[in-house]
Amino acid sequence: MIEELLSFFRPHNRIKLPPGDDAMTISEIPVMEMVVSLDAFFEGVHFKREYMDLGEIGHKSLAAALSDLAATGAVPLTYLVNLELPPDLNVEKVKEIYRGYERLNDAYCISPSGGNIVRGNRISLVTTVIGEVEKDSALKRSGMAEGDVVVVTGDLGRPGAALLLYERKELRERLSNFDLNPIFEKFKRPWPRIKEIQNIKRELNITSIIDISDGLGIDLYRLARLNGFSIVIDENKLPVHPSVVPLLEIGGISAWELISESGEEYELLFTVPEEDLKKLGGLECQLTPIGKVVPGFRPRVILKKRDGGEVDISQRGYDHRRVDRAGPAPQQSPGRSIEGGDLRSPEGHRDRGDREGPPGEAP
Repeated sequence: MIEELLSFFRPHNRIKLPPGDDAMTISEIPVMEMVVSLDAFFEGVHFKREYMDLGEIGHKSLAAALSDLAATGAVPLTYLVNLELPPDLNVEKVKEIYRGYERLNDAYCISPSGGNIVRGNRISLVTTVIGEVEKDSALKRSGMAEGDVVVVTGDLGRPGAALLLYERKELRERLSNFDLNPIFEKFKRPWPRIKEIQNIKRELNITSIIDISDGLGIDLYRLARLNGFSIVIDENKLPVHPSVVPLLEIGGISAWELISESGEEYELLFTVPEEDLKKLGGLECQLTPIGKVVPGFRPRVILKKRDGGEVDISQRGYDHRRVDRAGPAPQQSPGRSIEGGDLRSPEGHRDRGDREGPPGEAP
């Protein structure tokens, strides 16, 4: 199996040891510093196989990991994959997972440089991404100031809408005359904002940033709590994709309820000084101001509803300490290495870890 997977590695002038060795080295550029992040994608916790094919599972697992790099303003160099494989996954099926990486590999000129394989009872992918950013310029979650404006990339709500459609068959049937493909596309093949953030950070003074992995409410709260402020957002300003509108109307669901809990968006949520608002229109990606940083006795996220009411959405979203909607994971037996080991929500709600202080689709 290892020999088969080695074909997915692409030579890189910065990676000194080819796949097959026990480790790799990456040559440094003096003006840059490395950024490393890790993300887990477990069957029964983060996805169900009846909702996604193996290629989509591969794509989404890598996109989720790369989104963490985007939130620092880093450019990816390579990644490592730790695979836990159940007995029903032979080498051809594993190659389907790796083929799912290809669109992201092509877009960002990356490829897997190693990893590990163990036998288990479910599919599990733990992806370590390695990128780089100019020294002392990595974007951070901390730094917002009172009066800063909250801005989000892209649109919100499609992953949460997909989850509803999977869970509520009757709702999907009532929407059979509408084009739901854009909803499921973002759910299955999200795109991290790697390229977009390079342009954004050159033009705007980003004072704090996070990617939306667990939901607008809880991820905004992580920013608010870390910085000691409250955040007020406006339901009327939330960017809803047109494909979601029929679901809201026919399902009797408010936009704020869906969007505040819709996880696995992988959009970037950041704050900028108010004077930077005039620059948003000059950038090529969709950017929407949705709220403002305000003082607060205790940090929280308040949403102003269309009807004039207010609601605290600080805890809306996926909390990895609660039971996931995908259901309990299969009981695990201790994994053991196979073939020598070394190798160079349901969906919509992911465990990305609580680092309190917590796509245009394809390029």
